[in-house]
Amino acid sequence: MCEKILDRIPTLTAEERLQLRQNCQRAVARAADRLLVLEAQRILSALDARERRESRVLARLPVARRIEFAFRRLPADDGERQVLRMLLSQEANASGGAVHVAVSAADSGVWHRRIGEICRQRRHLLRAIGQSEEWVAEGAGGDAVAWAAPLLTVDSDSGSVRLRPEAIAAFASLGYAASGTGEAITADGRMRQWAAAAE
Repeated sequence: MCEKILDRIPTLTAEERLQLRQNCQRAVARAADRLLVLEAQRILSALDARERRESRVLARLPVARRIEFAFRRLPADDGERQVLRMLLSQEANASGGAVHVAVSAADSGVWHRRIGEICRQRRHLLRAIGQSEEWVAEGAGGDAVAWAAPLLTVDSDSGSVRLRPEAIAAFASLGYAASGTGEAITADGRMRQWAAAAE
């Protein structure tokens, strides 16, 4: 049983790692079965070793490569990929001179929540992008802006949300292409269509 858990450690999300760590610490503190305690200690040692290795690797990488590493280690699911493609599509439209619908201040909260959740699941891999160890261990609480900080910037004048240039480079390297469908997220979280080309 312990071997299966050890094999899964590289693919666990931050939440899963935290839960595994807490379960093992509880087993070490309370279990009467010596074998169970030894296995829990072995898993804790493996978690610590994995986190040290990841920290060393991440510390040496440029920001774009850190983001790429995080999304290679824990690939985006279909919903996450769709959100990222929408942001990439907006960036492509903005830089390409096509019609660009800026994310309004009302919509920016939705973007922060969606991207914040994506970052929260990978916080153990994104921690080297300006976040403290407390951000990794305890998280940013309910603050979606803090969770989304590794990938998003907010224009202080207009309140619009944009992907960081490093995130754009990382997602381009990963092959996440803009969908070209012109989808955007509305303030109530539903999808809506917007014009894809200038008239």
